Amino acid sequence: MADTGHVHTSSSPHTSPEGEDALAALRDDPAGAVLGFDFDGTLAPIVADPAAARAHPRAAAALAALAPRVRSL
Repeated sequence: MADTGHVHTSSSPHTSPEGEDALAALRDDPAGAVLGFDFDGTLAPIVADPAAARAHPRAAAALAALAPRVRSL
């Protein structure tokens, strides 16, 4: 899968007070966290044909590394 070339350029994260609270809870108790991820555009680049979407080459390894740290993934 080709790199789309997209680069996050914001110098500050886009968060809300609720988002900050949720992130703090995750940091405080990662073993209690249940995380879900969207596929198209998050784990895989957005493509014209959804049936052709494939996970980013490093997505599986990243999820495998994260899985033992949280309750459910």
